[in-house]
Amino acid sequence: MTNSIYVPRGIDIPPLDTKKTWEFTPASHVKVGSMLSGGDIYGMVYENGLFPEHKIMVPPKAKGRVKYIAERGDYTINDKVLTLEYDGKDSDYTMAHEWAVR
Repeated sequence: MTNSIYVPRGIDIPPLDTKKTWEFTPASHVKVGSMLSGGDIYGMVYENGLFPEHKIMVPPKAKGRVKYIAERGDYTINDKVLTLEYDGKDSDYTMAHEWAVR
């Protein structure tokens, strides 16, 4: 998009292609009814030879009982792959989410 290896100041570029699909594999221990909380691994994605197994984790401060976990297959980073239910409220999660950087 910028025709450079650098991102100029003031330009916002998504870190990953939002149209590309990635092979998601749910963690073997995560089933409907399992309890998860922030930092728990709920799936893996093959990224490349440098990072062959990229772990997908529940965001910090999130918790709940698994209501839905996607089957192994190809998904974009914005497709829902996990739903947690806590206190009667459902929260959907994808393979990408923003983490605070300090």
